[in-house]
Amino acid sequence: MTKIEEQTDKYNLLITECNALLALASDKRTQEQRDRMPALDLEISDLESEMKLTKRTSTETTETRQTTDDAETRERVELRSKARFGNYLDAALRGRQVVGAEAEFMAATSVSSGIPIELFEKMRPTPTEEHRALTPAPGTTGATFAPLVPFIFSASVAEMLMIEMPQVPSGAYVSGTISTSVPADTLAKGGDAPNTAAAITATSVSPKRIASQLQIAIEDVAAIGSESFSAMLMAHTSMKVSSELDDQLLNGSGSSNEVTGLFERLGNPGAPAAAVETFARFLAIQSGGIDGLWATELSHIQLLVGPDTYRLAAATLRGADSAQSAAAYMALNGAGFATNNKMPAKASHIQQGILCRKGQPGMRLAVAPTWGTLEVDDIYTDAKKGLRNFTVSTLVGDVIVQQPDAYAQVAFRVST
Repeated sequence: MTKIEEQTDKYNLLITECNALLALASDKRTQEQRDRMPALDLEISDLESEMKLTKRTSTETTETRQTTDDAETRERVELRSKARFGNYLDAALRGRQVVGAEAEFMAATSVSSGIPIELFEKMRPTPTEEHRALTPAPGTTGATFAPLVPFIFSASVAEMLMIEMPQVPSGAYVSGTISTSVPADTLAKGGDAPNTAAAITATSVSPKRIASQLQIAIEDVAAIGSESFSAMLMAHTSMKVSSELDDQLLNGSGSSNEVTGLFERLGNPGAPAAAVETFARFLAIQSGGIDGLWATELSHIQLLVGPDTYRLAAATLRGADSAQSAAAYMALNGAGFATNNKMPAKASHIQQGILCRKGQPGMRLAVAPTWGTLEVDDIYTDAKKGLRNFTVSTLVGDVIVQQPDAYAQVAFRVST
């Protein structure tokens, strides 16, 4: 029996005794029972304090245990630090299976072929971050949601725009969103509660390929050394694949072989007025994102804008009383004000941007699934020249916006 259970049993006995004494008329109680009453009250009060302390200590111990990596996670992280990208490519080059740390890392991440995408993680969740349980998809879809993993490349705009990137073992990925909520109402006595069935919209996406190719001569591999070779390959592949991933997450049209990106999911706003943006107009766009639900203050508003817009905001000063620029002000008071070179170029003096409301932490706003591994192909091209073309591919899915009200497409006039 645990300590809290023992205390609970004792507390129940004391309460039972107290109730029995209170049930007796005062003139029917013995002197011993009358003397017992104040002592019993004090004992119950002390025990209640002890029980509160025990519960608090138990909760803190449980939380500490839950936020500490288990042995399996620690082993996987250790193996990831030992595995080398170049060794995977070298094995592919020689037509062999990987061995050692690389093979153990594949087994730890349940990957049977290719390169585990976890190898590319530059940041992993801190022990205090929330780990949410798996959520079943609607029964009609025949699929379940995959567990969440960190964003595959830290340079991606996914983290900035709250686009989660879960790993999918196989098959199509299905995401369910409540499209019709259950109403609630204040009722008169005996009144019927509103009866409306919730509706769930299931969105299914299939994998699309993003690929990058690096050509390298075997003489160069020998000259720079295997460790430098591995680091160079990883840096090159991360940069190229992450760059294309940014482009697709933002601008993918959804047609042909392209991913459906965030701009395709959002509504196109009206063109701004003829005047170029001023400090006040920049602030009006930022503060206009406050809706009282997904953003209740400026610190909940993230703006991702094009380079032309950012340069204009950085050059637009607040006024004579302060030399602070609009860019500095919005970055300081909002959730972020940043640019990315994959944002759309200006067209007819207008440049598009994305506003993300981050006032509901823990809620999934959007998702773009990945299919878990980087595959190496086409390594023998130009073999007679001593050249190796490493074609590295990964599979990603369309952006699914699960909370449309958390996003808005905004437009800035950056020239006249």
